[in-house]
Amino acid sequence: PTRRNTKNGIDFSTFVYYNYSEICGKKEYPMEKLKEWKAFIFPDISDEFKQEIDRENVKNIKKIAMFVTLIESCGMLILLWQALHHTASPRVVAQVSFCLLCSLAIYVMCKKAEHARYIRHKVFYVLVILLYTVFSAWGMFVSYGHYVQQEQIITYYIANIVLIAFLYLSPALGTALTFLSFSLFYCVLYRYDGAAGVTAFNYFAFALVCCAASMSKFSSMMRRLRGQEEIRRLNQSLE
Repeated sequence: PTRRNTKNGIDFSTFVYYNYSEICGKKEYPMEKLKEWKAFIFPDISDEFKQEIDRENVKNIKKIAMFVTLIESCGMLILLWQALHHTASPRVVAQVSFCLLCSLAIYVMCKKAEHARYIRHKVFYVLVILLYTVFSAWGMFVSYGHYVQQEQIITYYIANIVLIAFLYLSPALGTALTFLSFSLFYCVLYRYDGAAGVTAFNYFAFALVCCAASMSKFSSMMRRLRGQEEIRRLNQSLE
């Protein structure tokens, strides 16, 4: 065992630390842990992996656009029925029409991108951030109208769940976008009535859960890609 002599004899804390480390076979270094977290938050992604992630995002964004198109189409049919009886709200008609046109445009663009040989990662990532912003802003806008009418902000929560469930975002970007969105919406509600209808702890706890889910989803994707790459290398070595 490693010992360290001091003026008063053996430094017991140092003795226990080094002996425990020798028994366990390893030592814990804070800088190594910091590097591990840094590599997790800011992963080094190869161009090949970026292409795979971008293609998965294209497929998932197309699914979101298809889902929104179906929902908004049903909503438009209901509004047309109400318009025949002069009960449709012009504001709601404008909202549904805007969402329907946007979702159709996104679906068409994703359909074309699916068959592209190469996806420009930086340009596509900017579009993903824009989509996240627009979809989240739409959830804020609709939920703010519900909140003013003393209703729940369920639409905003659903919008964030959909984004997390379908999009692959790097841990740093996903966390930044999520907390920025939740903080901005909370400020809007706080300015209205001090956010009296929202429990701050539960609200930001949900934001934290969303961040954790986004990071877990991206981490699973990276593990799958690394596993596929390892299998490919093994197959090549056997040939």
